[in-house]
Amino acid sequence: MADTHPHSPTQKAHAAHGSDMGAAFAGLVIGALSLFLLLGAIVTLTNRYYASEKPTKAAER
Repeated sequence: MADTHPHSPTQKAHAAHGSDMGAAFAGLVIGALSLFLLLGAIVTLTNRYYASEKPTKAAER
């Protein structure tokens, strides 16, 4: 018969109590902030690079 007790040594290792919801939420928030900062840096650098360009006649309308 299979041993199904949650604290049995034959069960796969995982957190014995509670869940990983806090760690998952922290990872989600940190990942979202990292992406936001990375995209903001790309936009800022791109705008700075093209700041000296003059618009064409078609773009001035």
